[in-house]
Amino acid sequence: GVTLRRLMAAQRKGERATVALLADGPDATYGSPATLGAHQSTTVTMANLARGDYAMICFLVAKNGMPHWQMGMVNILHVKGAARRGAPHAVATIRITDRAIVLPPAIRRGQGTFRVVNQGTKHHSLQLVRLAKGTTLAAYNRWFGGQSQAGKPVDGGGGVLAGGIDDLAGGHSGWLTLHLAHGRYGYASTDDITGPGLPPQSGVFTVR
Repeated sequence: GVTLRRLMAAQRKGERATVALLADGPDATYGSPATLGAHQSTTVTMANLARGDYAMICFLVAKNGMPHWQMGMVNILHVKGAARRGAPHAVATIRITDRAIVLPPAIRRGQGTFRVVNQGTKHHSLQLVRLAKGTTLAAYNRWFGGQSQAGKPVDGGGGVLAGGIDDLAGGHSGWLTLHLAHGRYGYASTDDITGPGLPPQSGVFTVR
């Protein structure tokens, strides 16, 4: 019974009002696409999205301080049918644990569909960022964290967010289809970032 108008009204009131509209509670995770920079795209396939209505909200902010959802980046996704049987063909598997993200050699080609499996005991994610020359992943992470905490836009900082899979529950899998341009990429589980430093689930690879 939650409509888009009702969702928008709750958003204006604050987090508690929005949480009250969530059937699965605030900690439910579905393996949604991770954050994207301008002119980027990503494809995420999930096999366990139950029938129902899902809120899609962008919480990033514009230069004028307005949240993206107030600019129209909010909608409701209606899932009506049963989950599709079978899974996409994967060229390799990306494994996330409570201590690391293990990338297969095929990731260096930057192309293809990869199965992403969370083998840990808690929620993890996989966020990719294309790093500019001379920018380290640690420096970008500090800049991004500072911008986020200050409620400022996260475009820039020597990197471009290239997607991934966000909030993947322990024991669950998703499929990430990549079309990465040549360059140097950092990766991290943003669910495990608790301060200015990088979590153990992070690293850098190069697409040639």
